[in-house]
Amino acid sequence: MRDDVRNHKKPMHLSHLPIHGTKLRLIEAAEKLFAEKSTTSVSIRDITRAANANVAAVNYHFGNRDGLVAAVLGRQVEKAGVTE
Repeated sequence: MRDDVRNHKKPMHLSHLPIHGTKLRLIEAAEKLFAEKSTTSVSIRDITRAANANVAAVNYHFGNRDGLVAAVLGRQVEKAGVTE
């Protein structure tokens, strides 16, 4: 067997990488605003304004609004230590 095949390691899942910069600011702003209001009453503009970020950053980092909501909920699940 070839060395590159034998020594192939499974790539690290992106969710385990540290979150920083604009992406972190967006998640933290969304968490705060969702806690104050609700996920349905907070707009992307509200979140980006609070995070001091561009609206396009949501699409860049999360794909869309649903991706940002999923990231926020996933972070809350991790904080709570919930396992499957």
